[in-house]
Amino acid sequence: LEQEKLVFQTVHRCADGNHYPVEVHLQTSDFEGKRVFLAVILDITERKQAEAEIAKLSNAVDQTADIIFITDRDGLIEYVNPAFENITGYSKAESIGKSPNILSSGLMENEYYQKVWTTILSGEVFRGEVINRKKGGEIFYYDQTITPLKDEHGNITHFVSTGKDVTERKRAEEE
Repeated sequence: LEQEKLVFQTVHRCADGNHYPVEVHLQTSDFEGKRVFLAVILDITERKQAEAEIAKLSNAVDQTADIIFITDRDGLIEYVNPAFENITGYSKAESIGKSPNILSSGLMENEYYQKVWTTILSGEVFRGEVINRKKGGEIFYYDQTITPLKDEHGNITHFVSTGKDVTERKRAEEE
C-alpha cells in the first residue's frame, strides 16, 4: 500500500517546563498487515538559532545606510543592498551581472584600478576614495573598502565592497 508522509514544525515542552522547537517527520506504512505510524522528532534549536543569526545579518546588510555590493571573483555584481540602489540610482536588476564600472566617472586614473585589483587578488583589503557617477550622471565621492571573501581552503571566491558616500564632506572641503 501507499505510504503517506508529513513533515511539520512545532514546539515541544520538556518535563522541566522549557520549550524547544522540533521538526516532526510522520509517516504511515503497512507493517505485517497493520497500518502503523513512524515518527521521527528532531530538535531543531540550533537550526532556528542559525536562521535567526542569518536573518539578523541579512537585515543589517539590507538596512545599513552605507553602500554594500558583492561581486564574484571576476568582479561581476551578484548582490547590491538598498543603499546602493538609493545612492547610485541603479536598481538591483540593472546592477546584477554587471561590473562595478557602471559607476565609473572617467575621472580616475587606470593605475588606481590596477592597484585595487593587485591588492584584492593578493587577498588583502583595499581602502580608497573613488570618484563615481550615478545613473543620472551626477558625480559622487565614495570612501570604499573592498574585502576578499575566501572559502575554507583560503581561495578567493567573492569580493565585498562597502563604503560611504562622502560627497557632502568633499564639497565642504572645497569651499
